[in-house]
Amino acid sequence: MPGKDIYWYGVQAKSLLHTGNLHSPDSSPVFSIVEFLFRIFGETESTLFLFGFITYGFLILSGWIGIRFHSKSIRTESRIGFPFFLFLSGIWISFLYPKQAWGLSFFGMGIGFWTGLLHLKGGRIGKLSYLITALACFGISIWFHSVFLIMSVCVPIGIALNYLALKKAFDFSKGFLIAFSFIVLFFILRILLPDLSFSERWKSDSNFYFPILETYRSFGPALLLEWFLVFFLLWRRRTSVFYLCLLAAFLFPWASFTDLQFRIFLSVLWISELSVEGKKTDPWWGLLVCMLWIFGLRSDSTHFRHNYPEFRKALHSLPNDFRPGLLVAHHGFCEFIKFHRELDCLSWKPDEKAKQELPSGSEIYRIVQGFSSRELENSFDSNGGSIFKDGVLNFGDYLLVKERDWDSFRAIKEKERDEEVLSRIENWRNPFRTRPKFILKKYGKPE
Repeated sequence: MPGKDIYWYGVQAKSLLHTGNLHSPDSSPVFSIVEFLFRIFGETESTLFLFGFITYGFLILSGWIGIRFHSKSIRTESRIGFPFFLFLSGIWISFLYPKQAWGLSFFGMGIGFWTGLLHLKGGRIGKLSYLITALACFGISIWFHSVFLIMSVCVPIGIALNYLALKKAFDFSKGFLIAFSFIVLFFILRILLPDLSFSERWKSDSNFYFPILETYRSFGPALLLEWFLVFFLLWRRRTSVFYLCLLAAFLFPWASFTDLQFRIFLSVLWISELSVEGKKTDPWWGLLVCMLWIFGLRSDSTHFRHNYPEFRKALHSLPNDFRPGLLVAHHGFCEFIKFHRELDCLSWKPDEKAKQELPSGSEIYRIVQGFSSRELENSFDSNGGSIFKDGVLNFGDYLLVKERDWDSFRAIKEKERDEEVLSRIENWRNPFRTRPKFILKKYGKPE
């Protein structure tokens, strides 16, 4: 199964199907789509796989619609047709971030109608219909994913400015240099205001992270090379100064490379591809992009999916009667467990809210990775007593321990300043941070 969050959509849809409410509050209608598919085809992995391909198909369709109306803003007589090759990466957006993919689909259509509006020669009724349709598409995209709230303001303004510059026959190279100078100016302001922070999901601190390099570290060379290809084609075909500048902006380290910023990067990359003119050479470029993604998958498939066979093996090792009050595991494994066993699982360190909601007399357990059972069983406190008094259950690459024993183990290692062990304790595979405020606010618990 490709994708890292795909099982979460199954968890949400199951909850919606059986209780009428989502497992985790979310205003996006995408989970209702999964629930509808579950009603028809059953609550299986195959249905989730089908959902991913439906998402991809809709992304392709919306891309075609966006290009159909976007073509009014470029030299239509030189346009060969749909640049199908640039949507090969869309399959990974569809499986990695389905909610974003649905929002991106409507956003792409909105961009198509918006650019068509700028060049429409018809009367007021025609222009008004284009405007209403564009705004409706932007609104639906925001409904699917809040990241498009920012983009629905910035991108249409940028496209309008780009249109005015081209209408005035402004030199393409000079326009890019001027716009790029503004990007550099904004970056200088970012350096002068290093502690600026808009929310917990968009952090701009004193740490500098280059988005392009972080993309390479997180997802390998495929996305990086696709970014270079799109930038090259936009420059060579002189299609849009605005999209060139958007892509160039990711050369600068604006903020901590959080998940939200990566989603913006993916959206900008895909939307930029809509403005690339179709040419006779496109099938060859398409073959190149396809090879890039195949190379990226062969080099390390974990960039695009979790190790689900290991998850399945570990899950089968758990006793059938195992019913903890709460289970702690890393994000991907937690979603997998919830989908298949419907256990209450948390991918964060348990906070007071989680502890208060525990059933009476129940315990919190944790699934640990990166340690051997012998290492934990041979861990002792200052009095020589075993830290893991209740034992360690071994199942493959994972261990099952009680959360209170794990907390004691961590406290002792912090006191000993054992950096090597602490680096494994404070690892994404072993959740060590509590839920941030923006998540707690969903439940009406900001503190």
